[in-house]
Amino acid sequence: MSALTTVPLSAKSTGKGTRRLCRINKFGFPCSKPRASYTHGWNTGDIPFGKGLTGPVVVQSSTRLEIRVDGKRIGAKLSEFKKLHIKDSYSYG
Repeated sequence: MSALTTVPLSAKSTGKGTRRLCRINKFGFPCSKPRASYTHGWNTGDIPFGKGLTGPVVVQSSTRLEIRVDGKRIGAKLSEFKKLHIKDSYSYG
């Protein structure tokens, strides 16, 4: 039986960020709007594939996505992308 790969996959736990609902001032009072949540299933950090491009999702709205490719932000409709990888709090290398 031959091995499918000779290099093992290394995974590093990176965490999901903070649970902070909004920014607070030095007195502990909210000073920004709460985070927006969308029901279309995309999150920041997901890797989409579409239009010949692949890169992490930077900004999303209810109808559009922005992905980062070579330091540039490229936006398009949600329907033009398919999910390639869902952010799962690990960095693979």
